[in-house]
Amino acid sequence: MSLGLLFVAAAAAQSAGLDAYNFRFAQQGNGVLDPVALWRAQRQVGFATSGQLGYTYTAESAVTVTQYWPGRTPEVEENVLLDKVSAMHLGVAFSPHERVQVALQAPLFMSAAGSLGVGPVAYGDLRLSVPVGLVLPGDAGGFALSAIPHLDVPIGSATRLLGNGTVAGGGTVAAGYGGEKWTTDANLGFNSGPKVLIDQIADGSRLTWGAGGGYAVLPWLGVRAEALFAAALGDGEWEPGTGITSEALGSVRGNHGPVQWTVGGGGGLTGGIGSPAYRLFASVGFMTAPNPTKDTDGDGIYDRVDVCVRDPETPNNYQDDDGCPDAIAALTVRVLSPEGRPLPGAAVYRTDDSAIPGGRLTEQAPGSQITGRAAADGFAAVSFTSPALAEGDNELTVTLDWLPGTVEVLASDEAGNPVDAKISWTGPVPHDPTQLGADGEERLVLHPGAWQLAAEAPGLSVGRAEVHLPEGPGRTIVDVVLRKPKVELRKDRIAILEPVHFAYDKADILPDSYAVLDAVAQVLLENPQILAVEVQGHTDSDGNDRYNRDLSQRRVNAVEVYLIAKGIDTSRLVPKGYGESKPIAPNDTDEGRAQNRRVEFMITRTR
Repeated sequence: MSLGLLFVAAAAAQSAGLDAYNFRFAQQGNGVLDPVALWRAQRQVGFATSGQLGYTYTAESAVTVTQYWPGRTPEVEENVLLDKVSAMHLGVAFSPHERVQVALQAPLFMSAAGSLGVGPVAYGDLRLSVPVGLVLPGDAGGFALSAIPHLDVPIGSATRLLGNGTVAGGGTVAAGYGGEKWTTDANLGFNSGPKVLIDQIADGSRLTWGAGGGYAVLPWLGVRAEALFAAALGDGEWEPGTGITSEALGSVRGNHGPVQWTVGGGGGLTGGIGSPAYRLFASVGFMTAPNPTKDTDGDGIYDRVDVCVRDPETPNNYQDDDGCPDAIAALTVRVLSPEGRPLPGAAVYRTDDSAIPGGRLTEQAPGSQITGRAAADGFAAVSFTSPALAEGDNELTVTLDWLPGTVEVLASDEAGNPVDAKISWTGPVPHDPTQLGADGEERLVLHPGAWQLAAEAPGLSVGRAEVHLPEGPGRTIVDVVLRKPKVELRKDRIAILEPVHFAYDKADILPDSYAVLDAVAQVLLENPQILAVEVQGHTDSDGNDRYNRDLSQRRVNAVEVYLIAKGIDTSRLVPKGYGESKPIAPNDTDEGRAQNRRVEFMITRTR
């Protein structure tokens, strides 16, 4: 009957019954250590198909015992409900993966006797089992654990104690331990079933357990012993000797390539329903699987375990056993300055302070993460954690931060050309002068706080700046411009190198002369030993002498006011207008007259 017909037959199954036959071959592989009725936790052969045809003869599978008292002495009466059962067993299985198998088992009862009568050929319930490997043994054996859920489809004869008469199910946990030549196995499970009462037999769901072991006498021949037990659950009452089902089995198994055979027998240990007086069995089976030594892509990994059958493995000490091409990971750490410039001199370290030469790591496992830190002189070190590495090259950019107190000085002249200036520092702590060099710039780290700097270079005036450096990380840029000097301090005077301009025929100082007067004020502030300076005003010869003397006086008075506003004490300034009385050039040319219109600062008293 096809599988579809079996399920159709299930729809016509009778009401709740009892499966007193209580035996199924465990449809597994074709190993000589495989059990007969127990499940063995093991590694499946991928894409293997197996089939099994078995035969059993069972005597007195279900017997009830009635005790009665016809007189003073009790008598016992046995009633054999199920006897002389001759059955064929068909099983098929397929393993889509080394951890999973799908198995179907269906008994066919050819004859059975007992008090319920002899009936025609009948089916037993169809069982679907799905062993799932939870813990797989190694190549040489070891511990293994599997879970085997099952579903029973009711196509058996419930009225003849050959089926449950309703959909049932359950599961088994199988554990085992062994080696290449021996194994020990243990099962613990649960079978659901309908609550029934037949001829004073109460039955229903059952707790099952069992244990066994096997030994390979020869590579192709093994012997096994198994013991199976079951106990009905619930509040039913049983006649004496009918509550616990138990059976011991012994078998010999042979393996000849794809063909496997089994012979053996056993008997019940207790009088429970399903514990036969004796049971004889034999089976023959087969298994077909991909060639276990076939290697399509030639990478040394057999197709049965090769995830990529047509693409060869890349040997690189990373997942070399899956048979797939892959690439190990590499990581390059690029270290940048805060403004995004590469820092060739930066150092990269792992968390254990081991150096990463050149910032590059090779032969890393894909999926791993690298932690470490990057550092460079003049910068604050930064810790990093890479993302999970992908196969092949990976790149990580680490940007360093400025150290607290970082300052960058840029010195240039009025035309923007760099100046090799000497920088003197005044601030919270002493600091040696800094020579900038030909590029006119230098970066250094100072103590945070307020600083004043003075930049000096030959032929140029002193450039000054003030800067406040914060406590936290950061960089401060200071641009200092060193200009051509507007004044020179000489023995007898403060010589100005640019004229002081006034509005035409007035004493108003023009703005373009503020810088030169500021320079004069700076000289006086920096040289307190100069006690008195005569601020002299001169004119050309145009106009009368009295007018020119008055104009020159008003003009030097304006200069005095400007210098006092810049912090010069009035006692150090003596303004005096000379008019046209002291020419330094002829007044008959425009050039000569321009030279005669002048302001001079003559030192008259020093310390």
